[in-house]
Amino acid sequence: MTTVAWQTWLEVHPATAKKLGVVDGDIVKVTSPHGEVEAVVCTYPAIRPDTVALPTGQGHSDFGRYARERGSQPLQLVGAPTNPAGANLAWANVRVKVTPTGQKAWLAVFENKSGVESGFINQALPGK
Repeated sequence: MTTVAWQTWLEVHPATAKKLGVVDGDIVKVTSPHGEVEAVVCTYPAIRPDTVALPTGQGHSDFGRYARERGSQPLQLVGAPTNPAGANLAWANVRVKVTPTGQKAWLAVFENKSGVESGFINQALPGK
């Protein structure tokens, strides 16, 4: 659980982010067979290295002057439901491609990541 707010972000394991050549605040394009969206990278060590997560609910194309054109709508990536009731969207098994755009944005985050990936928490204890 991150504290990112007010934007669409992509949670990426730090090792995966390193392979992609991205860091927190980089904007990436996420493409599936059904569509594409842009999101800001948020490295997150608790996610599997072979998985990315894109939270729903932050992307709006309308909803008034303050919400218009804010973020991306991740449901564009899952495609249409496979039954008439619309109850079975492909939430967890959509393969995507993540491509850096070369753009950056401020990552609206309230947590301090010091020591999570490096620093005092991950240093060996003296004498060990």
